[in-house]
Amino acid sequence: MKISVYSGSFDREIGFFDRINYFKALEEKGFKSLWIANTNSYDSLTLIQYLSTQISSMELGTAVIPVFSKHPVELAQQILTTRLISNNRLKIGLGVSHKYRVENELGLRYVTPVLYMKEFVIILKDILNKGYSKFKGNIFNVDVSIDAEICNDLDIYLAALGPKMLGIAKKYTEGTITWMTGYKTINSNIFPALNSTSDNTRSIVSAIPICITDDLERVTYEAKSIFKFYNDYPNYKKMIIQEGVKDPSDLAIIGNEDYAYGILEEYANSGVTEILAVVFGEDVNKRVNLQSRTLDFLLSINK
Repeated sequence: MKISVYSGSFDREIGFFDRINYFKALEEKGFKSLWIANTNSYDSLTLIQYLSTQISSMELGTAVIPVFSKHPVELAQQILTTRLISNNRLKIGLGVSHKYRVENELGLRYVTPVLYMKEFVIILKDILNKGYSKFKGNIFNVDVSIDAEICNDLDIYLAALGPKMLGIAKKYTEGTITWMTGYKTINSNIFPALNSTSDNTRSIVSAIPICITDDLERVTYEAKSIFKFYNDYPNYKKMIIQEGVKDPSDLAIIGNEDYAYGILEEYANSGVTEILAVVFGEDVNKRVNLQSRTLDFLLSINK
């Protein structure tokens, strides 16, 4: 199973260029893949575009870009530009985000998210693969071509948890990116939905909070505080209940190396193809300077 580092909202306390230096150090340490969240912070594609000029070979992904505030043609232009600058090391994760974020924070209407994503991905892939799109749907009406170097090998993943969104991921993309989703749910619901036929195998990229520690009480308390607000998001709440745990923090891996390896093996057995490790619970300055027990562990098991 492939192990990648995921940089999300928990890295907000790190300044922009300190963050860039941290990512460069991760590559020097031996990590081959880094995914960056597109939360209420720096734009992930712009950050990746700059970072790709500072590193040599590490794969770079977005996890995930919210689509309701984007137009597929505009995003395709950004992706093609970033992909070219990054020397084809780019992977893209897309998501519809959440009703609260879209409506309360952005002031947009969160309607028919599954249909919105379907039409969005069709147009996006038309532009990426052919350089043009002529599409008339219920939401988008597009007739446009762009003058840019196209690509046919860019991996796109959807933040898909429910059956309808998983159906889109299965038909149009390389697979799904999960968050706040345990290995039991992946095994029973997500893997079967993506891989119902042998000729249509799709990948499952799973973001998981992890801290290698002997101080279980402190880190568990911190996890409860950090992740408690995911109870307020219906999609994640459903995953938490389905997994049979009481709290979002119960999905974090907290313990020593042997314990963590056992849980990660469960994820691998459930069908997960890549782990996006969300490192938390450690002193930020020590982690940025790679004095991290968790990073050392992850690198030791990376295949």
